[in-house]
Amino acid sequence: MKRPHSKSPLPSKDDLVAFIGQQPGKVGTREIARAFDLRNADRAALKTMLRELADEGRVEQRRKKLHHPGTLPHVVVADVTARDRDGELIAVPTEWDEAEHGPAPKIRIRIPRRPRPNEVAGIGDRVLLRVEDSGDKDEAVWKKAGYDLTDQLLLLGLDIKMFYAGPKEAIMHGIYRQNFGFTDIVIGRKHADAPYDDGSDIWDGLAAQRKFDELKGELLIKPVKVGFAAFYEELGRVGLVDEYGPKGYKQVSISGRELREKLRAGQLPDPRIMRPETARILIERMKGK
Repeated sequence: MKRPHSKSPLPSKDDLVAFIGQQPGKVGTREIARAFDLRNADRAALKTMLRELADEGRVEQRRKKLHHPGTLPHVVVADVTARDRDGELIAVPTEWDEAEHGPAPKIRIRIPRRPRPNEVAGIGDRVLLRVEDSGDKDEAVWKKAGYDLTDQLLLLGLDIKMFYAGPKEAIMHGIYRQNFGFTDIVIGRKHADAPYDDGSDIWDGLAAQRKFDELKGELLIKPVKVGFAAFYEELGRVGLVDEYGPKGYKQVSISGRELREKLRAGQLPDPRIMRPETARILIERMKGK
């Protein structure tokens, strides 16, 4: 004789949210009903609870599947937009509500060692991806911060040899970084510049910045032009001369040339510019040079 099937109680909303969050991808009503051993008669009440959770913003529903809002589903359609510093492709989800969830997360695409024909994507392609956690982050730290570092940052810096060949070299640096997927490059004073043997300037300090205005071809990377800077007492930090000079702020020069001259002469620079402990070491090192 078969035992009568005891009716399982409906899960609470918190139970549903916790279950959906534990799944590697999207889940639907069928998977939830099976997990909580619900009968067909309970599905109407279950669907009502799920609609209420969606209205409250605690879960997100797409194509009759549910997952936590602001997270990637297990399988996602994405657009390949760039390469990282290691040359690996980076994609962003095709559907993402930035107004609701902030910037779209970056997905690093892992290419098989021996890909099949037509299996390797390129920048500009739309692809179907299976999303996996890379495991290279501290969950506790970023949960407290409220966002994931790997979702916010893609490329920060690229070390490329400087030849000091003059202002035109800045264009070469821009092309290199553009090929690695960078969108911006900082061009400061005397970029790739070198003086004559007597220390006098060959080019003026902002010559490299003007090269980007004189281009006849197209360069997609944007130069961030940084001019003269100084330490300002009113700010307690370094600021641009063009911005704070006209306001009458009192400046302390941070010129590298002036600092080197003081150190060679055995003089301690302003402690707001360089720590005395560091300056003494450099003074000893630069004696007779």
